[in-house]
Amino acid sequence: MAKRILQIVSSISIGNGITGVVMNYYRMIDKTKIQFDFLYFEDSSSSYIEEIEFLGGRVKKIDVPKIGRIFKYSSNLLDKLSEWNYEHKIVHCHELVFLSLIHHPLKKNGTQHIIAHSHSVSYSYNIFKSLRNYLIQLPMKKIAKSYLTCSSVSGFFWYGKKYIEKGKVEIVNNAFEYKKFLFNKDIREVTRKELNVYNDFVIGHVGRFSKEKNHSFIIDVFYEFIKLNYNSKLIFIGDGPLLENIKKKVKKLKLESKVIFYGQSKDVNILYQAMDYFIFPSISEGLGLAAVEAQAAGLPTIVSNEVPIDVIVTDSIERYSIKNGPKLWAERILISSKNSRKNRANDFLNSNYDIHIQVKKIEELYKKILEL
Repeated sequence: MAKRILQIVSSISIGNGITGVVMNYYRMIDKTKIQFDFLYFEDSSSSYIEEIEFLGGRVKKIDVPKIGRIFKYSSNLLDKLSEWNYEHKIVHCHELVFLSLIHHPLKKNGTQHIIAHSHSVSYSYNIFKSLRNYLIQLPMKKIAKSYLTCSSVSGFFWYGKKYIEKGKVEIVNNAFEYKKFLFNKDIREVTRKELNVYNDFVIGHVGRFSKEKNHSFIIDVFYEFIKLNYNSKLIFIGDGPLLENIKKKVKKLKLESKVIFYGQSKDVNILYQAMDYFIFPSISEGLGLAAVEAQAAGLPTIVSNEVPIDVIVTDSIERYSIKNGPKLWAERILISSKNSRKNRANDFLNSNYDIHIQVKKIEELYKKILEL
């Protein structure tokens, strides 16, 4: 019988990048030996629930932990976990701020080994919440027994220099099935027709509409770019709390006919084919998997200097400072857009982002802990 590992994520939305990574591993892992269950905090209109259950996993939603009600919360969480018959010897936590608030019911539920897995480089974008979250997460390193990260900068932020120098922190790349993303001319033509962008230069972005993704800056860049190439369109893939704000800005700048808000999609690999360029000017990023996927699709890509160098897989990506401003970004896009699009299979073959290679690393970690 397969051993069950509890994955703790904020949401099981198809637009959640962290959960998307966990799902990439879940699809590939040897489910005769290892199975996943999911504990999450936030509802969404479009989720992975159906796929998780099809793969043999189970899901439970719990409320976001609150310090003032922690005793009642712990009791309720323990009741929910006990419904799974105390099966989770390993808990793999992707929400490190909450770990100190939920580890007591986890231990009472029979958990013997907690894996901390960092994916970001901030506690919050709100000053008060950042201080609060910093204080809440302080016990995290003592609670966890294994320490994973998606990138060197994220690992340094959450675990510190000493843990890294002692070799306690292991990078597990946000791997994916890169072959599904490789440039395909036939898919490109069909998708561009469906999107009605057949004769346009298409700049694309994939990401949740939140502060760190810097969508307002993307609009500013595009506003400058259409002065250089009017036959252009901008497509956003994703959803999030700042979506309506960005739509208002697009309307204010009279760009409605030029900007496509596509929403969330499970077929992002297909949508990349329709693009001609990818922009990713994040103000903070643990990794930025979308920029890696864009490279797999052969897209010329520009990212901010805040995006870790870990994303660089090909020579088609450029890191550029946001301080240079929208006008210079637009000029950089125009210059590098003249580069021909290539099939990037050789760049990704045996790379750190090949899920078929990376899944073996996480399997070995689980098996070592479980003594399989």
